[in-house]
Amino acid sequence: NLFEDGGDCGDGYVYSRPLTDTIVTSSGSLETVEVIENGPLARAIRLSYTLSVPVGLVENGRKRSLSRTEMPVHCTLRLMESSSILEIETEIANSCENHRLQVNFWREKPGNALFYKTPFDIVTTPKSQPSKINPNWIEDEPLARPNNGVFGEIENTDRYSGFAVSTKGINEFESFEQGLKLTLFRAVGHIASPYPLSSMKRPAGPKIETPGAQMKGSLTFEYAVFFIDSLEDIVKRSCSYLKKPLSIGFAGRRPETPLTVDSLTTEVTAIKKAENGESIILRLVNFSEESDNVKIRLREGLFSKACLCTAAEKREEEIPIQNNLVSVACGPKKIVTLEFEMSS
Repeated sequence: NLFEDGGDCGDGYVYSRPLTDTIVTSSGSLETVEVIENGPLARAIRLSYTLSVPVGLVENGRKRSLSRTEMPVHCTLRLMESSSILEIETEIANSCENHRLQVNFWREKPGNALFYKTPFDIVTTPKSQPSKINPNWIEDEPLARPNNGVFGEIENTDRYSGFAVSTKGINEFESFEQGLKLTLFRAVGHIASPYPLSSMKRPAGPKIETPGAQMKGSLTFEYAVFFIDSLEDIVKRSCSYLKKPLSIGFAGRRPETPLTVDSLTTEVTAIKKAENGESIILRLVNFSEESDNVKIRLREGLFSKACLCTAAEKREEEIPIQNNLVSVACGPKKIVTLEFEMSS
């Protein structure tokens, strides 16, 4: 969890490193360590850093300023009882311009591949790949990759052994030789940069100022880190972190859930009312290259019929309900849509 700040002469479209960059890291800048929770259910510490960061760019965006200001960073690490997920909340007070802040993750023996989640898949790829740059391109091949809530480093593309980072709304990361970097924020001031770009041959659009994109003020980021040995670990632990149940209060008998889903590598992507009628639609996706047998337990008496549907919610076939249990084989890399008709 090493913080790294570098210059950014890019814009709302692309990152661009200044011709002469100055890199600032949190190494050696830790000021205090405070225990803020030490109970039977959770333990947490708060780390406080102060980074000395250049205030902006000079020489028409070609280098970072010699003038610096302090950028406080407060990082809370929390570990819940019986959990293998290290939850992290990072608070930053930013007053600088045209820079990028990333957080680095690595392990003693780096993996040879990485993975990242998309809305309906988990993609794996080798970390080291031949360049695909074409001389006719006007833009460099991007280093950053997206993630839809979880990414990580693994031994190779068919062995999910390594570590994962799960994020709440932080969508960009990139790899480096020793590990992975999560981009917390980029602070830029234009839709298209007025500065000479190192990553493009020409600006991407109009040079309209966007002062709000300098990301000044108090910023809070939430993410988590955990070790993995399988695709099942990725799915279950990222869901455990990202899809926590709502905090509710009740009096008397505890309300029952309408249904529960038990699977290995399949995730619930949607549960909603049907577009036509009063039925419930449940959408699942299997991230594995192997079939997954999904079991759905229904609340007794709540549903009278279960059907397989198309993505457009058109019924294809009825599925038997046996002892309030529905079993579905979710094929490799498949999206499955189910409809549950309410009892009258």
